[in-house]
Amino acid sequence: MSFEDFVKRTTSAQERPAKEIEFPVPTGSKPFKVRLWVLSDEETRSAVIAAEKWVTDQVKAGSISEESRQLLLDTEEDRQLLARALRNNATPDLPLTDADTLRRVLNKDSRAVLMQHYLAWCDECSPLKSLGALSLDEQLARLRNFHEAGALSDWLNSCDFVSLKNTALSLADLLFPQRKPSS
Repeated sequence: MSFEDFVKRTTSAQERPAKEIEFPVPTGSKPFKVRLWVLSDEETRSAVIAAEKWVTDQVKAGSISEESRQLLLDTEEDRQLLARALRNNATPDLPLTDADTLRRVLNKDSRAVLMQHYLAWCDECSPLKSLGALSLDEQLARLRNFHEAGALSDWLNSCDFVSLKNTALSLADLLFPQRKPSS
């Protein structure tokens, strides 16, 4: 594939890699499927800027604690990312909805489910080999190296959700091996 083909594929709604997921609806509601894209750097930057603008417009400077402002900003960034990444199955070139609508219809749990789908899809599409794809010995060696270099905390903070979850599960398996029932 040439660079031109790559650009065409990643910018075309029909060619862009997408994953079909079930939109999290309240119990008793009829579920439906939507498409999910991995956003480009430009689309992600646009989402972050829109979130910052929304929070700045909603909250007067100094009216809430910095911790509360950051929580509000993180939540709004999720909504802005999802507004760009969720696509209608019938017309994938159009977003499923906008951030204003997501603000009205999503609750905390639904937003968390969608973000987990989004982060997992980003990880799956990543050309980098995530830590979770390494063997347990390779994971431990990498963790040891970062620890010895005094950079373990910084490195863990840079990991995506899926990699952290896979690492934690692998370490739990190591620390708490399943015991075979005694006969």
